[in-house]
Amino acid sequence: MNRSLRAGAGAGLLALAYAAAVAGARRPRRAGLSEASVEAAMDRQFQGTAPRHRYLGSAGGRTHLIDMGAGPRATLVFLSGMGGCPAAYHDLLDELSRDRRVVAVDRFGTGLSTGLRGQGHPRNSWVGQVEAVVTSLGLAPVDLVGHSLGGFVAGALAVERPELVRRVVLLSPVGVVRDHPWSWTPALLPGALHLAAALAWGRHLTGAAEGPAGPDPCQLAADRWWGDSDLNSIARLIGPRGFRQETLLLPELGLLQDRICLIWGDRDRQVPLQAAQRELLSYPALHLEVLPGAGHLVPFERPGEVAQAIRGWLDA
Repeated sequence: MNRSLRAGAGAGLLALAYAAAVAGARRPRRAGLSEASVEAAMDRQFQGTAPRHRYLGSAGGRTHLIDMGAGPRATLVFLSGMGGCPAAYHDLLDELSRDRRVVAVDRFGTGLSTGLRGQGHPRNSWVGQVEAVVTSLGLAPVDLVGHSLGGFVAGALAVERPELVRRVVLLSPVGVVRDHPWSWTPALLPGALHLAAALAWGRHLTGAAEGPAGPDPCQLAADRWWGDSDLNSIARLIGPRGFRQETLLLPELGLLQDRICLIWGDRDRQVPLQAAQRELLSYPALHLEVLPGAGHLVPFERPGEVAQAIRGWLDA
């Protein structure tokens, strides 16, 4: 009996320690930071056209946009991956905005947009957000480019509102196949990703360390909404045995396959290409471009090469 009591007490202490650690990881560290200072940090990242900051209101909350570049081609709407914001993709966006207008959207739970609200699957919230941006600004038809979780949102919008979309480029997208790596499963434990982000994983993804241009703007912005960040979404997207049905883009995406390009690194460990290739054999018109030696963060690893591949597909 004493052994059982000790085991129960130990488990209780561990649970309390875990809860305290998660609460600390979710606590904003720069709650008083002004939006103007975050915008200035974002501006310093870009080397080309100075970005224009815009804010749009909708039923789901307020959306922050980075609007840059101009040109006769269709407007390109860009969606970043989990835990980041478009400003982190400054090298890629500088390249893409040389000859076209680029509107980069902070999804709910990222950047300077409203934090991610509600408890259900976030697909409808994110799709409605981007749809509102496209329609309210009169951008349709747009070219959509999304990385990782942003690729999931881009694909979902193309499926649900194809009339708004001209062509779509998905960079290592989430949701193309049902399987996810076993390493994603701990995300089902509440707060696990916030702990990982607070330690090391999120520092790599959002670039928490200061660089030559000063503090990383995505980290500054994330600290404002940490408890409502899109890191919370992963537990809603997956189950113990794979992605939930609402997260899957195929076979619906196959109906638009002649308008879809996927760019993937063959060394992607977060969203492995190998599992996707089996599924994609059923969709021969869907264009797949594999970058040898590249991982999941291919827009950061090879921004020039990725920009060239995106341009080639959109302008073909």
